[in-house]
Amino acid sequence: MSPSSQQGGVDDVQIIQDVHVSGLGVNLHKLNCSQRATLGEFKALVLDLPEAVANEDFIDDAVLVNFLIARAWTVQKSLKMISSALQWRIKRPSHRWILGGDDKRSDDFRYNSSLGKIRVTGNDRYGRPVMVFDNSKENASDPDEMLEYLAWNMELCKRTARDPAVRSFYTLAF
Repeated sequence: MSPSSQQGGVDDVQIIQDVHVSGLGVNLHKLNCSQRATLGEFKALVLDLPEAVANEDFIDDAVLVNFLIARAWTVQKSLKMISSALQWRIKRPSHRWILGGDDKRSDDFRYNSSLGKIRVTGNDRYGRPVMVFDNSKENASDPDEMLEYLAWNMELCKRTARDPAVRSFYTLAF
């Protein structure tokens, strides 16, 4: 089999830290002048969004850079994307759940964790968290409960990432 016909695997993935969301978001000092200006413009627009007020504890420059990267540094497309994400976070503020204070939710999450349907198994070689979904163990009949548990696990993943992937998107294993 010739090298050009071989399928690439996970070990072949190359992460360019100055471009990939898992690198640039935590290396804000590496933003060029144009990117800094775009970030400033984007930040001003985001902070004017009504849904930003309810999520001010989630929004920081690294999060904003991730949204800009996801939409090729196009401010209007990034604004639409983050607006939708912030509206979702109003309904499911998973960045606050991990801090505790809700005994019923804690009991639900503890029970769901004991089933092994979603688990954070560690980090890949780039420091990104690996989350494993085992749908054969899914038993939730309430879609809101299922989404809350997924959101909680994704937040857990984000908080357990190693540098330089502290603000990365998630590596999923099936």
